[in-house]
Amino acid sequence: MTQKPKLTLAIDFDGTIAHTEYPIIIALKPQAKEVINKLYDEGHIIIINSCRVNQYAAMMKNFLDDHGLLYHLINENSPHRIQTYGSDTRKISADLYIDDHNIGCEDINWLVVYEQIQSYIKKVKIL
Repeated sequence: MTQKPKLTLAIDFDGTIAHTEYPIIIALKPQAKEVINKLYDEGHIIIINSCRVNQYAAMMKNFLDDHGLLYHLINENSPHRIQTYGSDTRKISADLYIDDHNIGCEDINWLVVYEQIQSYIKKVKIL
């Protein structure tokens, strides 16, 4: 049996993973941890994609770690993609982007996000 190809997911932090009043982090969004950790456990690459820098990025990282969210990178492209494409761009390279500022997305429902990712996997025939 061949290993199933995995997705690289770029996930926004403010308003997507956590309720915030920038720069204050208020609380984890419902089901965010469960879905993100499940995607991580399924072998998908999780990149936290945020405009936060310096002490605000540190606040975010501490929040993620304190709440047990699993991820591979923060605001960095995966080494595999850098090697594959021969460069490291400013834009995070991902198969899917999860962000509360997407058109048509008024609020993130993590259970729906998980269903949409599974549907995408079937659609593009990632077995």
